[in-house]
Amino acid sequence: MVLKSTGSYQQQSQSNSEPQKTTEQQNSRGTSLSESTPAFCPQCGHPTRKDADICENCGFWLLESLCKFCYTPLEKGAAFCHECGNPVAGIPCPQCGRLSIFDFCPHCNIPLSQQAHQTLDQLKQSLEKLISVHQTENATEDRTLPEEQNKPQSTASSFNWDNFLQKNLLAAHHKQQESEKKSTTAAAHNNSEQLAISKALAEIQHQTFPNQQCARRHYNALKLLLPTLRLIKVKKQITVGWRCYAFDVIHPEGPHACAEPHKGGEWVFDTIEETKAETRFEEQDL
Repeated sequence: MVLKSTGSYQQQSQSNSEPQKTTEQQNSRGTSLSESTPAFCPQCGHPTRKDADICENCGFWLLESLCKFCYTPLEKGAAFCHECGNPVAGIPCPQCGRLSIFDFCPHCNIPLSQQAHQTLDQLKQSLEKLISVHQTENATEDRTLPEEQNKPQSTASSFNWDNFLQKNLLAAHHKQQESEKKSTTAAAHNNSEQLAISKALAEIQHQTFPNQQCARRHYNALKLLLPTLRLIKVKKQITVGWRCYAFDVIHPEGPHACAEPHKGGEWVFDTIEETKAETRFEEQDL
């Protein structure tokens, strides 16, 4: 399925990433998140990290006065955030019934908020655009390769047995070369396609973000899309976990379990048996 682009997730990510030049994360009011993070978790007493919004030990939300989805300061007694519209207590998952303080359910990985659905749509469009750009670049590079020039063969005025044998042997040789050329061209096309996908994924994954929830939305949306996008000829991909760049640790639960996902990371997969290659998203209910 080819998706029409109505917006660029990459452009949005770039514009959102401008505050990354500062050393501290900020909410929508410009307040540093580290000012709101307690030194110890109020629930389990575990030491917390600077700029953390959750306790990595028990998962408790640390920023009591801020919205769990957009970090906007909450009005006293409010049931919903006046900025993003999400419930202050969290969103119940329609599939497992658990209350989630994240845009994607940590257990089912389905999108729960409007922002989660928007991130999915924008990420699909951005990935397909990047893949198309890199495919065009690869095709341009291929066209610059020199082509073989065939030299005309001299003909004799009278029949010569040696010339006759040479002519037929050359014809068979040229036929074999043409067949090998077609096979090489098909293989080169598949390699070019896979290279374009790899480059696009590298650009999409290797980013930093203005805050933790923005990073979690991005990587959980990507987790949903990766199995629908055939990176290489694979039969099955098994998720090992999400590797965070902050501490170089693989979190089997995903970015939900990381206190500093805004520094970026990547999903780690085990790949089993090559079978198919695709460059477009398949139909899937997201």
